[in-house]
Amino acid sequence: MKNEIKYKGSRHLHPDKRREQISQAAIKCFGIHGYSDTTVEMIATEAGPSKGSIYRFYSSKDEIMGAAFERYISDLESRINLHAEGQDALTSLYLLCKLTLDAFSEGSELMAVWVEFMRHDNSINLLRVYYAKLQARIDELLKAGKENGEVPTAVPYEAAGLVTSVIEGHIVLSNALSDFNALQQFERSWDVIKSGILSYQR
Repeated sequence: MKNEIKYKGSRHLHPDKRREQISQAAIKCFGIHGYSDTTVEMIATEAGPSKGSIYRFYSSKDEIMGAAFERYISDLESRINLHAEGQDALTSLYLLCKLTLDAFSEGSELMAVWVEFMRHDNSINLLRVYYAKLQARIDELLKAGKENGEVPTAVPYEAAGLVTSVIEGHIVLSNALSDFNALQQFERSWDVIKSGILSYQR
């Protein structure tokens, strides 16, 4: 198999594949047991390798969570780029929001982990970087819309923060309320957001 290598006399997954396997197992464990109550032993049991083999790839549970988070964001960004390529600014903005919510809606475990992840001090820097990138990307889309005449030139940078807040609010409510459908609510919110952007006057 091309994803396997010889390692100490037996067949093992390629290191990148093993890291991915551990990350996926960690997300599942965090979703079931909570971040604080999950142990490396639990992750090892779910992932398959022994606890010692996990430590060959990650130094701690916090590092596993950070790696899982970064891998998830990278995959999400690739998906957004693929679908938004060649679209106008507002369509790209819509797809960015929808695909982000769709990705979280695909797994309740990830949704629960995201909410708990925000409570931990070691997550703050990762979250700060993520939100800065998200707002910067939204601002770039709005600027592109201004340049091609699709968006009023008066629309301020703060609009990016508003859209970011809508995404995060829908994620939190989806986790807190079992009958809250983030995608359906976003569709309704998007009509308001789009109308506000197109009609904005300073």
